Amino acid sequence: MADVLQTRQPRAYSWAILRPRRTDRHSEQLNIITHNSMMESNQQFDLLKTELEIIQRQIDKYDQLSMTIKAWSVTLWAASIGWSFQVKRPEIILVAIFIVLAFWVLDAVNKNFREDYKKRRTEISNTFHNLASGSLSSSEIITPKFPIHKWSEVMRQFFQPYIFVLYVSLVLIGVAIYLLN
Repeated sequence: MADVLQTRQPRAYSWAILRPRRTDRHSEQLNIITHNSMMESNQQFDLLKTELEIIQRQIDKYDQLSMTIKAWSVTLWAASIGWSFQVKRPEIILVAIFIVLAFWVLDAVNKNFREDYKKRRTEISNTFHNLASGSLSSSEIITPKFPIHKWSEVMRQFFQPYIFVLYVSLVLIGVAIYLLN
């Protein structure tokens, strides 16, 4: 009858096979049958695995950056306080407070980015779990899907205890030192 024609669809790594189909009146129609092969399923699994590795590396980088931000904040704050005592100018303590506030904002933005990647890591872990349990087919996988960072979430991170405590402590100590001079 008609030859089997294979074409590559531009999306989703699937092959479409076109073949004739007889209707009740014996006329031929082309019917598109989408078939995800085992190779494509493995490619999607590998993409998910690679995305998970990239996201975990990104989370680790954000953790390291957070520690660096905190260390620089404390270092520059202490240096500014020491400098104000050395030159006997309490106004420099206000610079120390400004430094702490600037690093506080940087740390909140950093933590927000980390949390966005953490959400995607959880989505991928759930996808692996659902694939293993059979409740999800490989055709339902969407990857890569990197997180979208929302600046509105930064304020929520700004007041999280693991960020808030250090910076508020430094600001309060700085204000107390300024008022005592």
